[in-house]
Amino acid sequence: MTKAIFTGKIQRIYKSCIIDLHSSSWFGLQSIGGEEDWKSVSETIVHIVEEYTNRLTLRGEYLTEYGEDRQNTAFERLVILFDDVNNAKFAYERTKKSTWSDFAKMLGSNVCNVGISVIEFT
Repeated sequence: MTKAIFTGKIQRIYKSCIIDLHSSSWFGLQSIGGEEDWKSVSETIVHIVEEYTNRLTLRGEYLTEYGEDRQNTAFERLVILFDDVNNAKFAYERTKKSTWSDFAKMLGSNVCNVGISVIEFT
């Protein structure tokens, strides 16, 4: 069902990214991180966090200039599908890399207010 929703609507309408540590193809869709390619996963997470940070900055500037919050619809929707997120979390915790910590902070914050959705599979 997730594949049908993702391919039927989300990937056609929104900017999207699939991270899958076990395969470079997620039900036939191109994904990042296959064969446990941690380098590409790390690079992707860094880019996602940078995008989030940039959007937060734009939101803050808008608030300062206009005195009101910017609508989350002002940002192009970014949908991230992350398969086997628990495996990634444990792997990053073992290596003590800050990449996962930055990503986790982003997830725990207000990503929806800047047009980012994350779908996680454990």
